[in-house]
Amino acid sequence: MTALTMETRVTPDHTLQLPDELPVNARIRIHIEQISEDVDASNTPPRTPLGHRLTQLRRAYVANCGRLLSPDELDLEVRHRRGGLGDD
Repeated sequence: MTALTMETRVTPDHTLQLPDELPVNARIRIHIEQISEDVDASNTPPRTPLGHRLTQLRRAYVANCGRLLSPDELDLEVRHRRGGLGDD
């Protein structure tokens, strides 16, 4: 792995979960940049055919009065669909 880019939210205890693919004792450089809340991923143009299709589906959902979930709401929905089981 030569480069990794990820976005995350700061947790109350300020911990950062790194991907398991990183080898133990590897030297890494971490650059932290705050992202303003007004940045919307829907304004980023898709780069792949799948990205284009997902963008179309998202727009159709929103156009039909669909409500987008926050990251926390999405986590709760996934837990609910898994029968209340979580990975924590």
